[in-house]
Amino acid sequence: MIKLIDILNENIDESVVGDLINKIKSLPGNLALKKRVSQFNELEIKIFEYQNDYNGPINGTLGKYAMYFKSYCNKLGTNIDKLEDKELAKFLTKHYKQDLQPELSGVYKNVLLVHGGKSYTSLDVINIDKFLGTNMPNIGHFGSGFYLTNAIMIQVAKHYGGDIQPMIINNVQKPLNIRPGTKNYYGNTDFEGKEVIASVDIGKYINKDNYNIVAYTTGIPELDKSWEQNTKKITLKDLTKQIKERIPNISNEELKNILKNTKFKIKDSSEYISTLTGNPSLEYVYRQGKYDLIVTSKNTSGVGPDTYQRAEVVVLKNKASDVKSVFPSIEAILKSDGKKIERNLSSPNIHD
Repeated sequence: MIKLIDILNENIDESVVGDLINKIKSLPGNLALKKRVSQFNELEIKIFEYQNDYNGPINGTLGKYAMYFKSYCNKLGTNIDKLEDKELAKFLTKHYKQDLQPELSGVYKNVLLVHGGKSYTSLDVINIDKFLGTNMPNIGHFGSGFYLTNAIMIQVAKHYGGDIQPMIINNVQKPLNIRPGTKNYYGNTDFEGKEVIASVDIGKYINKDNYNIVAYTTGIPELDKSWEQNTKKITLKDLTKQIKERIPNISNEELKNILKNTKFKIKDSSEYISTLTGNPSLEYVYRQGKYDLIVTSKNTSGVGPDTYQRAEVVVLKNKASDVKSVFPSIEAILKSDGKKIERNLSSPNIHD
């Protein structure tokens, strides 16, 4: 990294770091500032220059993440320890308000969330195929997705990994809000459901009398008008898998004949509807594209308050590219002109 002292000693072309150098050199009375900035590396100069003319209010939430931004840069190989936390808070606030907010759309465009991961590098690019589990210790309570939480709740984000950073979500049109309650294990009554039980006798194919295999799932009429048809599809798929495991050489025609005799039983179910990981009926509803993300006020991490607004926000796979870190990449900062840090909000890269 280039240090400003080299420029002040005229050993380097001052155009490398922009107009800030001329400004500082033109302040003969400000020796303390000149001496301090002369020790900065190139990244520190860029950050200092960017935030130096910002006089607006500092976002209080982002102020809490200044130290994490310092850790973020340090862990990615560039030390910015000479910058004060207030300067970093100004940097993040200006970048959020000036560069990111004007490009955001949707109902969550002004909402700051946070994600915790095993390392900052694990958040560089969202891997769609290994979407969950690559940077988190568990797969979450609401199925496959990218888990975020209220940005104020730092301790909850740390539950998912100590390297945390604030996030924004672009272009959310229809979130699914999980209602709080007291009935089931995670504290949500959620939705009234229908338990669907499918069974079929395969005894004659394995030389056993009355040998029934069974498949279960839950339908959610409130979310899915075609819940009965869709739950039957899900259970038939499960039965098909079970039959093939027990009768490996079964023909397609024989399989069809068996499934024709499937019996369905439906009963009311008001517990454990949407909070169980991998609920196939609920995931089916998600895959229909009706909802951008899932939001619950129930904190299932076991850390921090029991309930609060946006305790868990689960971004579904097809919305992954709309998650963006408030922390810009080091490369983006170095390429900036000191006035704007360009970001591509449609990129699957979480920083750029």
